[in-house]
Amino acid sequence: MISWRIYVLLFCFCDQSHLAHSGSTLFWAIVEMDGTPTALKREPRPLCDLTRRSVLEYHDCLRLKLPALARLAGSADPGRGCLQELLHSLCDELFQDLSHEEDLLFPAILRCEEAAAAGVEPSIETTATVLNGIPRVRSAHERLISLFRRIREQSSEILQAKLESLDAQFQAHHQFQNDELFPRVLRLIQHALK
Repeated sequence: MISWRIYVLLFCFCDQSHLAHSGSTLFWAIVEMDGTPTALKREPRPLCDLTRRSVLEYHDCLRLKLPALARLAGSADPGRGCLQELLHSLCDELFQDLSHEEDLLFPAILRCEEAAAAGVEPSIETTATVLNGIPRVRSAHERLISLFRRIREQSSEILQAKLESLDAQFQAHHQFQNDELFPRVLRLIQHALK
């Protein structure tokens, strides 16, 4: 008697924090019809997708929402000059951070990925840009989180909901980069330099 095994190929995109997105990691499994997994493989999304997600999902939204919040604060709380100064500082620092990421760090990350795909080490300049840029971004994010906190403490109830939403979006941006993007590129560089 001949025994036949039937296999089903399952694909699943998984990203716990953003289920509406296509996911951060592609999991695929070959499963026998009785449900027994026979192979399981995880394929991370390319770094170019992660940097694009950072820009489209976080940077662009922050660029649009923060100036509108500063204008609202000026009209809602005209007598709070200190709040206005803090919001302008937040705008300036945030926009500098986003520009640094997009103009220097992300292109260097993409050059590292391209080098790895070609089977060569990234250049010393590219590696230095990434290895120096990540701590700079992390430090800037910590300053911005502190600034958000100070602004929340001084703002009126009118601004609280909008400010909390913007702060939460920035925190998600910070977490995404620290938990997903930066560890991936650091592992890539470490592997390339072995």
